[in-house]
Amino acid sequence: MAIDQTEKAFEAAIEHSLTTSGGYEKGDRDTFDRERGLDPGVFLAFVQETQPDEWQYLEDLQKDKAEGILLEDLCRALSSQHEGCCGTAGSRLPLQVVVRRVGSLLLGLKGRG
Repeated sequence: MAIDQTEKAFEAAIEHSLTTSGGYEKGDRDTFDRERGLDPGVFLAFVQETQPDEWQYLEDLQKDKAEGILLEDLCRALSSQHEGCCGTAGSRLPLQVVVRRVGSLLLGLKGRG
């Protein structure tokens, strides 16, 4: 039996490993926002599940604009150039800075109440 050594096979092997034993779920290319570099539904579900009180506060305050406002705030926090979540290739932030900014953004919701 021949071994498939193409890039597609390599990608499929990585995906299989991550989704079967790595704790990851396969994303949906139809809902992935390329400009923002994330799946808004997945991110919003995460916030709603892990920070229900803060989410409810934001939703009470902003009504039907809550999702859009949070996504805009997230992108602003992640981008030093404010050009999509990741900015331009030359302006990508180190991971620890991104984590601090997102943490501050989400923790900031708690402080507003």
